[in-house]
Amino acid sequence: MDYLVEEVLGRQKASVQQFLVRTSILDRLCAPLCNAVTGSENGQEMLDHLQSANLFVVPLDESRTVVQIPPPVFRLVARSPAEDAG
Repeated sequence: MDYLVEEVLGRQKASVQQFLVRTSILDRLCAPLCNAVTGSENGQEMLDHLQSANLFVVPLDESRTVVQIPPPVFRLVARSPAEDAG
C-alpha cells in the first residue's frame, strides 16, 4: 500500500487527493453525489479527470456517469491521508 499511496495518490494534485478522500466513503460515484459529499460543484470534472488519468475508476453505465473505485484497497488508501491529518 505504501507504493500506491506514494506513487499514485501522492503524485496527484491536492484537490484530487481531497476529492478521493472525501468520496472514499461512497460505493458508487456520480457527479451530484460527489458534489453533495465534497461540498463543491466540480464532481463531474473530477470524475472525468479520474477516468482520463486511469485512476482506478470503473464505469458502471454506458454513459460513464456512474463509476466505482474498486473496493477495498483504493478506499483504504484514499482514507489514510485523512486519518493521518485528523
